[in-house]
Amino acid sequence: LDRINVNRLNRSYEPLLDLCRLLLRDSTVGVRSGATDQLAVVFDMNRLFESTIATLLRRFQDRLSIGGSPIRSVHVQEGLGKLFGEFSMRVDLSVIDEEGRRTLIDTKYKRLGDGAHGGLSQSDFYQMHAYARAGDRQYDRIILLYPNQEDIRRRFTSENIDLFVRSIDLRALHDSATGRLDDLSAIEALQEALHL
Repeated sequence: LDRINVNRLNRSYEPLLDLCRLLLRDSTVGVRSGATDQLAVVFDMNRLFESTIATLLRRFQDRLSIGGSPIRSVHVQEGLGKLFGEFSMRVDLSVIDEEGRRTLIDTKYKRLGDGAHGGLSQSDFYQMHAYARAGDRQYDRIILLYPNQEDIRRRFTSENIDLFVRSIDLRALHDSATGRLDDLSAIEALQEALHL
């Protein structure tokens, strides 16, 4: 790595080269505040939240229902079509129930709170409306799923689209006594989020 000459043609790769140097030297990124050293690890929490929900839905799909109908299958990063024939649209999760109905689930690792619309983002609603009308299929049920300690249950209806805002308390998934996943609590929390 030290022999790579960084110039104007490859300068955009310099941050990646620096990260490779750190990893190869068995070093870590550190943050220092006063006399205290801290290790810093950065995760894309939105992807981690999406992956966690997808894994749990797949693991427990035979014990869950959506809108009162048992879940038949769970799909991750399913292509919905192209926006204006050019921009690919992919939804985080798609759940198909035993009656063949598809429900799109978009995970949002955002903190909801006070403020306009309870912290719900107008851009998220625009995105969900585009998802509902994407491609050849029309989707009439969409869930926006947020991690939250308080139970959030809202429903919006427009143009034959039902958009459900739901939350899941991630603390409920963990058994503090064993330090492991609490299957029964996880199923209960997921089922509550999927109750339409």
